[in-house]
Amino acid sequence: MLAVNIDNPAITVDASAVFGSREYRYWGFDASVDGLNIPTTYITITGFVGGAYYRMSPQKGTTMLKINEKDGSIGMNKAFNLVPDESVELGSKAGVLRDFQSKNIASFMAVLSIQTNRNGELARIGIDGEAAIMYALQDKIDNPFESLQEGFSKKVTIS
Repeated sequence: MLAVNIDNPAITVDASAVFGSREYRYWGFDASVDGLNIPTTYITITGFVGGAYYRMSPQKGTTMLKINEKDGSIGMNKAFNLVPDESVELGSKAGVLRDFQSKNIASFMAVLSIQTNRNGELARIGIDGEAAIMYALQDKIDNPFESLQEGFSKKVTIS
């Protein structure tokens, strides 16, 4: 794993690679840059992520976004955790990190992924994504939707 932090502006660049051999050879790498500030109409692009792999696949059930427990800020885990998988020939992922107003209000990650099987045929193409919405409020308000739920239950009666 290689990590570079730039203080001004606060940009983080991470890269990692894995190589190995069991009954078959496999390799994979990923890289990410976070901390950019590219404004668009409604969102800000804060980073990019991407990588490629051969006879490996992203581990299922892993999260792409990470939340700093100390200050509630939202960042990014590795682009994807890879595990050896003989059924995959070649795969790649490319994605973008975005914020709505600030990372503490809404932070999103969208990734385009393409995989081929051992015959060179397209096995999977998809868009994966994650979002963290108003994570910073959980420290300040125990249940931010409680008053909304109470108000709604007073207006609606089920019989």
